[in-house]
Amino acid sequence: MTRARIVASISALALLLGSAPAYADDPTFPTVPTIPPAGSGFSFSATLDKAAYHFGEPIKVHVEVANTGTEPVSMAVDVDGDLSFDTAQWDGLIDGTSIGVVLAAGERKVLDVTADVTFPHSDTTSFTETLDAFNNFSSDGPHKRVTLTAPISALTGVYSGTAYFDANANATMDPGEQALPGVTVHIVGGPPYTEESQVTDAQGHFSFTVPIGNYTASYRMDGGYVPIVREDSFYLDEAGRENQFVAFKRPLSDRLHATMKLTKSTYKVGEVAHATVKLTNSGNAELTGVKAVCDRGGFQNELNPSKPGHGPLAVDGAGVTLAAGQTRTFDVYDTVPAGAREDGYVSVSCDFGPDADVDGRATAHDQARVPGQRGSGRGQLLYDRNGDGTWDQETEGVSGVKVVLRDQFSHKIIGRATSDKRGFVNFADLPSGRHEVEVVGRWQPVSGALTLEIKNPPRIYPQPLRIKPGPNHPDPQTTTAPAPGTGGGTTPTPQGSAGAHGLAYTGVDVFPPLFGGVLLLAAGAALVLATRRWRTA
Repeated sequence: MTRARIVASISALALLLGSAPAYADDPTFPTVPTIPPAGSGFSFSATLDKAAYHFGEPIKVHVEVANTGTEPVSMAVDVDGDLSFDTAQWDGLIDGTSIGVVLAAGERKVLDVTADVTFPHSDTTSFTETLDAFNNFSSDGPHKRVTLTAPISALTGVYSGTAYFDANANATMDPGEQALPGVTVHIVGGPPYTEESQVTDAQGHFSFTVPIGNYTASYRMDGGYVPIVREDSFYLDEAGRENQFVAFKRPLSDRLHATMKLTKSTYKVGEVAHATVKLTNSGNAELTGVKAVCDRGGFQNELNPSKPGHGPLAVDGAGVTLAAGQTRTFDVYDTVPAGAREDGYVSVSCDFGPDADVDGRATAHDQARVPGQRGSGRGQLLYDRNGDGTWDQETEGVSGVKVVLRDQFSHKIIGRATSDKRGFVNFADLPSGRHEVEVVGRWQPVSGALTLEIKNPPRIYPQPLRIKPGPNHPDPQTTTAPAPGTGGGTTPTPQGSAGAHGLAYTGVDVFPPLFGGVLLLAAGAALVLATRRWRTA
């Protein structure tokens, strides 16, 4: 119920009780006339300007309301459905903070308002909106409802083009310049909401046929090339936006190289940590305005030597100049944050380049121990049988696999565990840090190195340790090589089998169905007992 209707209802109740409402003198509430005598009445109509619509065009509604009685009416309209209106166009008719629009006897109000479909999607084929008109002077009086409905569809346009390497940086694809296959082009826009991605073909081409509307396109390529323009926003109409050229360049890191080394291997919280940065320009042109941007992730254990006031590489500095072939060394610093003790180490990660270079900048990283905290950690060995990278029924926990944990700095063994039937491994009372996980047996990481975070308090959820079948990796403290097919862990098994060390975990908890089975057994026992008692009665 709108505020106006609440006000009218309370006023009517107060009149029946012979007293004024408690807020009658409150100037923030509108004055509500008394309920009029018989003789009040009104008419209401609302019509669409078209029988069908396309996404993106305004939906126009013609509204007429009239006082057909002999007494004043206070008209209001409630709207409900798929359309979104600008309430200012209704001149108070659907403004719930007032008592509506007062019309004298015989007075008429005519409005032309526009609307859009609220949050349309690709499967939206029509819209429906109900307009409910009523007299605020008589909250229990008659309502007049009009339902508007019409089909809506999408006009489409084509966005197409070619990604290429702009070797001479003139923003034009010149003869002989290389087209780039393998570029991911991603567009988002509408209405209706549309999100699609394509990868350019061997000729660097891409082409989207999508509903007309406002879009943002972004471009990304693995393998070193970076877009000169990262995103492009545009309006796509029926005429389309075809044969566009998307220019790429080689990354700045091809010619600007960076290293960074903390000056100590161990720090304490609150200590000022210094790092030596070495920048080298291996190109044939001068680089100017080179700055650092650090701690982009905002992690609790990160140093940020690029913060304002921290030297020429800082974000508020002038930047530094590197002549062609020149190497320069800089000292950067920051205070070790409190979060570094909880994590067990302090880290510094920076990228370097002029402000204009957003992608492909030179990067450098280092870390050092912050001792004093011990903690625990839990991981889960996961094998994705179909290799689609998603957690589904084809992803299972791997049981019976030995895992060795090595210190992230000394690389010495600090812990051992064997995965349980669901693939979980647990470590406790170890120095905090992000330590190296070494899997024993015929398994290997899906990509990169496996690490496990030891913290106090520990992470709430187990950390995924994704593995796949691989060559045998012997136990680092076993002198005798295991026999073929063994190796201290579960030998990879054909798809659909459970593995040599017990039931493989497929993402479905064993406890709920087991508990359900127990309940069924209990229910069955109770039923048998009741039957026996009935028979002996």
